[in-house]
Parts: sequence; C-alpha cells; structure tokens
Amino acid sequence: MGIDFTEWFKSYLGGRQQVVVANETTSEPGIVSCGVPQGSILGPLLFLCYVNDMPISVKCKLLLYADDSALIVSGSDPRAIASLLSKELESCRQWLMDNKLSLHLGKTESILFGPKKKKNKVESFEVKCGNETIKHVKSVKYLGLQIDNDLSGKKYC
Repeated sequence: MGIDFTEWFKSYLGGRQQVVVANETTSEPGIVSCGVPQGSILGPLLFLCYVNDMPISVKCKLLLYADDSALIVSGSDPRAIASLLSKELESCRQWLMDNKLSLHLGKTESILFGPKKKKNKVESFEVKCGNETIKHVKSVKYLGLQIDNDLSGKKYC
C-alpha cells in the first residue's frame, strides 16, 4: 500500500491488553495479539486497509463497506446461482479465517432478486456455507436501506 513508516503502526497496535469485567470482578489482563482498538478514530481506516485484498478471494462481485459485505452473483438459473454463491461464500469464509476474522453465519442472509413471475416458479433457493444453510429472505437490510427481492421499494417506503 506504499506505507514505509511501519514503526508507528507497531507502536499504535502493539503492546495492548484487555480485561473482562463481570459482576464487579475483573479478570487478569490478557495480551491483544490482533485487531484494532474498538472505538478508536483510526480503527475503521485500519480495518479497511486490512480487508483491502478480500475481493481477490472471490470471483464474483464483492461489495465492502466498513465491516458489511455482500456477495453478488447473477445469472438466469436459480440453482446455478445458489451453487455458485455457496462456493463463493465458502471461499470468502476461508479468506476471513486465514486472516484471523470470522463470518457470522447467524447474520448472513441470501436473497434472490428478479421478476415476481420468475421467482414464483423457483421451488427452492438454498445457499450453504460448509454444513450450514444460509437463511433465505424476501427483503434484506443493507447499509440501513431495506431492499425487497423484486426491487419494488415497498419495504423501504
């Protein structure tokens, strides 16, 4: 990325500790070996630098905004879309694990966009990540905007 002053980053990110406080009891300090300080001004920028090469982990379109991401796969066959999306999601999850990050499958959703007539003929749309089936929804909230699967805007309005 063209940064040649890594000592400052080492100083900013290194030597951090954390404790857990529960029921007025404080744990012993533990060393923080990865991540950025939560709530810091530089945290979001450093996170974006950290995930900057995440798009190379997939062949489909990947939308990134802070810690929100969306995989976009297009096609005319819903089964082929679901299969490709499952493959791309697994590839993305592997990149995250390799980079000491995790994919929250409980928050992960799939949505199939298209005309109502065509979607009504789809018997199932099953996206998987490992052994987990991803929840299929008719509308999704992305960056604060509610988007429905026929792009009518009814959920938003």
